[in-house]
Order: sequence, then C-alpha cells, then structure tokens
Amino acid sequence: MKKTPRALPFGRILDLCDELQRIRARISDPTTGRDERERLRRQTERQKLSLERQLAAYRGRGPLANLLRKHKLDAHEFEVLAVLLQRAVRAEEPEIEGRLILGSLFDSSFGVLSGLHLLAEDARLRTSGLVRAATDQPIGTDVLETRFRLSDFALQAMREEVAGRRATKKHVQETTGYRTQRELLLDLRMLHNHYLRRCDLIFEESRWRSLHPTTDSTSCLQKRIDELWGAMRTRLLRTENPSSLPLLSLLREHKLSDEETMIVVHLLFEELYHGEPHAEAVDLLCLVSTDDASLLRAKKLLHKDSPLVKGQIVALEPFVENRELTAEVRLEDWVVTRLLDEQASAGGIHSEERMRWHHYLSQLDGSDGFFRDLDA
Repeated sequence: MKKTPRALPFGRILDLCDELQRIRARISDPTTGRDERERLRRQTERQKLSLERQLAAYRGRGPLANLLRKHKLDAHEFEVLAVLLQRAVRAEEPEIEGRLILGSLFDSSFGVLSGLHLLAEDARLRTSGLVRAATDQPIGTDVLETRFRLSDFALQAMREEVAGRRATKKHVQETTGYRTQRELLLDLRMLHNHYLRRCDLIFEESRWRSLHPTTDSTSCLQKRIDELWGAMRTRLLRTENPSSLPLLSLLREHKLSDEETMIVVHLLFEELYHGEPHAEAVDLLCLVSTDDASLLRAKKLLHKDSPLVKGQIVALEPFVENRELTAEVRLEDWVVTRLLDEQASAGGIHSEERMRWHHYLSQLDGSDGFFRDLDA
C-alpha cells in the first residue's frame, strides 16, 4: 500500500510506541545494571511525554483520527493499539494475552496491575469496538489471561490512515427512517444479541452457585443497549409511515414496554432462525432483567393480566397449572403471521396522524419505556 505524506505523523507515533517497547524490554532484562535501568526509566518518561504531545497534536483526517478524537484515547490506550497492531502484522495468530500486552506497557508488576483498567470489559478500547476479546473463552476470564486482538474495523482504519484516505460519510440508510419491516427487524436483531450477552453475564450458572457475588461488569453492555435504543428512536423520528410497519403497529396497539417488546422479538427470532416456537418462561424473564432484583419483578410480564397474555400476543403452556414460571411460551399464530408477512401494510397515513406520531416521539426523554404508551 502506497504511503502518503499525511501518513508520516501516524508513522512517527507508531515508531515512538515501538521505541518505548524496546526501552521497557531493556529495563526488564535482569542483566541491565541499576544505573542503566534508572537512565532508561527517565528516557521512558521523556518518550511518553513526547507520545502524549504527538497524539494531542495529531490532525489526521482518516477513520482512525476520527476515532481517536471521538473516544479521546490517551497515550496508554494508543500503546495498546500499537502492541496489537504489531501482533497482527508480525504473527500468524493475531490474539495475545492481556498480561503480555500490559507487560509491553509497564516495566513492573505494580504497573501491570495499575493498567488492568485499560482492558477491562467497560474500558473505552473495548466499548468502542477497537479491541476484541477472543470468543472461545469462558465468561468472566481474568483480564491477564484473556486473549485480545485488534478488531477488523480498527485494523482497516489504520490501513486507511496510512493510505491517506479520509473518513467516508455514513450510508444514507443510517441517517434515514425505517422504510420496511425488514430494516426494523435487523436493528432489533442486533439489540437482541446484546440482551443475550448481558443475560449470559448476569445469570451465568457458576455465579448462582457461588457464595459471593462476582464482579463481572455489564455496564458497557448496558450502555450499548441504551445507545441502540437511542439510535432506533432517531430512525423512528425520521420514519415517514410508521403505521406501515406491522411490528410498530402491534406495539402501539398493546402499549408494550421495552421488556415486553424484547420478549416478542426473542420468540420471533427463535422461530425464524431456529424453527423453535417455544421458550422457557424463566429464560425470557432473565433475558429482560438487569439484575437479581429486576428478575424478581419481571414475573409480572407473563402474568395472566399482562399486556402480552391478556392481549393474546403470547400463549403460556405451564407444566404446573397457574404457575407461570413453569411454562413454555410461544407467540400466537396471528402475531407470527402479521410480523413476518412481507406484504403486511396498513396503507397510507394521514399527515395529521404523522404529526401526532412525531410529536409523541419528540417528547420522549430516554430509552426507558421506549415503546410504552406509544399510541400518542
């Protein structure tokens, strides 16, 4: 790939990161004398200050530069990216353990421990999507033992920075309203995946068998869930004909909450992707719960007087009569037909109704209860 003049500042920053790694390796070498080690540590401090200045002054116009500005990455965070980039381009296996990454950034055990936050689940590097953890590791694996890699997105952004390409504008469909039921379902699919991951972390089996609560953090997942709800709300504000989307019409008619919406979505996707129309009631309640306390409250979502059951949106088949938690749950036939019918449409919408719809959405102040009382 041809290197452009705009790539030179980026190259100098990477060279500085490589130099810092070499200096720290010499500090850690047992054959390095005490005086030499102190001199190298002073050199490290000067180089770190230089790295901070270069990052602050960096004015690239490519995707990576935009990411650095958006997420306000500091020198240590950029060094993590540099270590992972070096691994990606020089090794057959792009993943590397957290202890080795932090060992490249710090020359002491205290430094490594003080840098654990850089790779924590809610760290900026991970919530931004720049750094990915290996997917084949058990939930809750210690950061030091977790294997990390540079995300494909981050690697491509670095390549484009070297090539001197500017950040491209977002696709039109990302800034417009929903045009079809399919577009809405695809966004809900991504949101549903985050709910599943959060459920795995909160209600992981070994946690329930432990005498003490674990410290697994789900804050970054919850933040991402809130962001996705917000993005959907933005698209709904720009949707010209919301009544033409069967799912939205269903939610408005029955005044479903976020949690009730996700139960419908889960059942729909289970049948659509796996051919399985049933789900255990307890699994559905865990899916929409954020902690132990909310799980205890969630039982009302499948009560006989709830909107889902009373509105005949879902059917419960309890193993023990009048015990909702023992039930298998499925969508009623009419709901599946309505949501998956490509031709389903409520026809046109009058301008007055459209104005009421947009006014209602504009009054919402958050994603909590996003679909509740949506029949403005």
